[in-house]
Amino acid sequence: MGNRAGLLLLLALVSGSLAAFLAFTFIRSPSAPAAVATVRESVPIVVAARDMDVGTTLAAEDVKVVEFPGTSLPVGFASTPDEVIGLGVLYPTKMNEPLLQNKLAGGELGGGMPMLIPDSMRAVAVAVNDVTAVAGWMTPGTKVDVMVTLNEVRGQVEPVTQVFLQNVLVIGNDRSIAQQENGTAVAMAYVTLLLSPTDSEKLTMASTNGRIQFALRNNLDLDTIPTTGSRPSGLLTGGRVVVAASTGPVRAAAPPPPRRSSSIEVIRGADKKNEPVPQRGGGE
Repeated sequence: MGNRAGLLLLLALVSGSLAAFLAFTFIRSPSAPAAVATVRESVPIVVAARDMDVGTTLAAEDVKVVEFPGTSLPVGFASTPDEVIGLGVLYPTKMNEPLLQNKLAGGELGGGMPMLIPDSMRAVAVAVNDVTAVAGWMTPGTKVDVMVTLNEVRGQVEPVTQVFLQNVLVIGNDRSIAQQENGTAVAMAYVTLLLSPTDSEKLTMASTNGRIQFALRNNLDLDTIPTTGSRPSGLLTGGRVVVAASTGPVRAAAPPPPRRSSSIEVIRGADKKNEPVPQRGGGE
């Protein structure tokens, strides 16, 4: 009886050891399913094939597919060109930059400039030159203040310059060639600003009845600073011309040159004589 119990115990130990060995071998086998989901080493994503400005409508030649590390995929990426072709670029994009959903306009908005205009806003274009456009620094995405100079305001003949729009977003710029009346071609530049309907009216009025100038500002500066405007008289100390006193010796003024007398010859019949001509000024 004791031998039988020992034999059963030995068989149980052998069976347990064999089961443990088989389980260990199965887990270590390459064909065994992983305990956790594996991460792919690389994933195809769509990136820009060239530098693109705001408002560009994506075409097949504007995009390409590259392999991206599977452990650091950006949110909102596209896997195939068909997912982005026909959409519009909302932000300046560099070559090889991933084309993400939050940087593209939805298909229902179409392409070009209209997709950049939010609800209740308007895009207004005005003509500029290198001076008024801050030497060409007014590019899409920058923000500016707008000043106007008016020669006459409310019956006051003295000109005035004042900032009347602040923190305005530039969404486009363009250069073209215009023809003057004499047939001469001249380069023209335009910038497009994003404004409310009320500010659109102000800008149109200012550009029609005065001269506008732009001031470039920091995009992170959101403060609005009220101004009272500047006038020529305000540029001088105390609002009047100040004459500096002379520190040298006072010299006597030179006497005025003697007046030259003039006369005309008058002939009356056989009589002839010279008569003086009265001089203007001097009480004569």
